[in-house]
Amino acid sequence: MKKLNDNGQFKKAIDLYEDQVKKDKNQNTSLAVNQALKSCIELDDIKRGKYIHENLSSTRKKNPFIQANLIRLYMKCGDYEKSKQIFIDSNNKTTNMLNNILKGLADNSRHEEALNLFKEIDIKTDEYTFKFGQLILDRMPKEFHKNIVIITAALQMFIKCGDISKAEELFNAIENKNLFTFSTMMNGFILSKQEQRAIDLFFQIKKPSKAILRIFFNACAQLQTENALTVGKNVFDQLAIDSNESKDVLNMALNMFIKCGDLKSAECLFNRIDRTIICYGSMMKLYNIKDQPEKTLELFQRMKQETLIPDEICYVLLIDALSKIGDLSLGQSFLCGMPKHFLSNSWIQVALIDIWGKVGSPDKSKEVFDMIEHPDRVAFGTMINAYGLNGMGLEAIESFNRIPSNMLDNVIYICALNACSHSALIGQAWEIFEKIPLNQ
Repeated sequence: MKKLNDNGQFKKAIDLYEDQVKKDKNQNTSLAVNQALKSCIELDDIKRGKYIHENLSSTRKKNPFIQANLIRLYMKCGDYEKSKQIFIDSNNKTTNMLNNILKGLADNSRHEEALNLFKEIDIKTDEYTFKFGQLILDRMPKEFHKNIVIITAALQMFIKCGDISKAEELFNAIENKNLFTFSTMMNGFILSKQEQRAIDLFFQIKKPSKAILRIFFNACAQLQTENALTVGKNVFDQLAIDSNESKDVLNMALNMFIKCGDLKSAECLFNRIDRTIICYGSMMKLYNIKDQPEKTLELFQRMKQETLIPDEICYVLLIDALSKIGDLSLGQSFLCGMPKHFLSNSWIQVALIDIWGKVGSPDKSKEVFDMIEHPDRVAFGTMINAYGLNGMGLEAIESFNRIPSNMLDNVIYICALNACSHSALIGQAWEIFEKIPLNQ
């Protein structure tokens, strides 16, 4: 059937399919159904195509390749709602499906519908998506260009396609920009790693909304420069924000202070706001970065006093702080209450291997390591390092020798050599050194 379709013999292809169905409909593969639908589309034989669709099994109806051709089929006969419904109901939406719908809507002058669909759907785009998007904009009646809702949808389309230049060109052409238009363009700049331009655009807005303030603080947080922090602080200091009404804005401002490393401002705001697990985790991370692990432990205790339940991320940060302090009894007292199911988290596993090694309990490190069904290079490297720190060079070498060759990298070689150094295993160190490829 594929060969017949490739040669333009669509009638023969569909006849072959129907002959096979008469003999044994259960023998038809998804590939055969796909080719049959292609034949119907090329022949404009919508009746046959619909019949094929109606007689598909529920499993076949969920096949993304078949769904893509069904979308084309119904688009061709003008049943746009049916095409859209197949697309929306699909659990495996593909770029090809989206492109087929956009093309069908563009060809039938349903520009606003196409833009709205694009705005609602969040899937990967490609050069063909951009091509159809440009086609929609070019064919759109001039009066549509004055409709702020439609033109903002077009702006979102170009941002999603990754063409920030075209988006900016369209944005600059809009005469009466509203707050949503500004927020869309600011988000576009952030998505394209042009955070400074998002910040610059913010200052063109007379009365920014809460949504725009969140985007602005996010841009400052992403930029992480001294200037971005200064600008962000100036804006924040001028705000009269009710902590109960603007939690999202305050949380984003806190995120800015943390990402930019402004501990004093972060602490001040943290104590003012309605704190969440995410806020606690972010502050704990900042204290660890600032080498203040004791503050991390205090926060962990405070979190529990506020009846918040620490998540896996908080425990990873707690273990990191305990590792920096290096006190065995302290580590045991904090970690005894950790939920058992957290032990299946790979980050927690590695963190535990690390801390027990640093506080002189390599046996506990080994217990955790043995729980890992398929250790990765990070787990192996951490276990080798735990042995090395405790003068167990032979055990470190044994672990090193268990590592698959495709996992070996510079970090693991260094861990193994350091372990040999701690145990004065000069000969074994040379053996490992000679195994290191010249390109590493």
